[in-house]
Amino acid sequence: MKKINKIVSGILGLLGIFLLTTSCENMNDLQSKYTNQKEETYLGKVDSLKTYPGLKRAKITWYIGADPKIEQTIIYWNMRKDSIVRDFVRATPGVQKDSIIVENLTEGTQLYEFRNINSKGNTSLYSSSSVTSWGERFANKLIARSITSQVYVFDSLKFKLSLSKTFSGDSVVYSQIRFTNSHGTENNIRINRTTNSLVLTDFPQGGELQFRTAFFLPKLGIDTIFNAYKVYKAPTR
Repeated sequence: MKKINKIVSGILGLLGIFLLTTSCENMNDLQSKYTNQKEETYLGKVDSLKTYPGLKRAKITWYIGADPKIEQTIIYWNMRKDSIVRDFVRATPGVQKDSIIVENLTEGTQLYEFRNINSKGNTSLYSSSSVTSWGERFANKLIARSITSQVYVFDSLKFKLSLSKTFSGDSVVYSQIRFTNSHGTENNIRINRTTNSLVLTDFPQGGELQFRTAFFLPKLGIDTIFNAYKVYKAPTR
């Protein structure tokens, strides 16, 4: 019995040594794998993103940290199918503000991603922000002025109009009327937000005028935007 126990103990000992040796070899291989990898260096990322909508465009501002190795900022949108590369010119050793206006955008909101790079292949982590551009759909949702009454004087070809009043915080800058007079001349009239009535002269019977409102949202956007023209028509005898 003692002999059998010694044999079993010997086998177990050899198995333990084998398992320990295999484990050490695997650990050494794993350590060697990561030791031989090149350490990845990240640049400072874009910080404090702010966006300002415009008419089919948008302004974006951000800050670049003190990292002296940053050379360019890449701006991606449309699932990274579209991009702009902006050179970064350092003017101060500390934190520096940068900005760009992206033109020719479709109306709506998209996700934009920002990444700093340099010529050595170093990159930063991504920063992202939702960017909105305005168009007629957005303007049509704002509270616009309207023509509330129309009186046409046939003998003098005058079109007397009354307009809805403006109020504080409505973002209305002015309104605009466009029409062609009885001599075929096109007229464009700008109406101040405090003007509530006006008379169009030399207005032809049955003639049409187009009316729209201009808005500016100073705390949100960078552009004046317009709602769609609404058509009004003078009567005929």
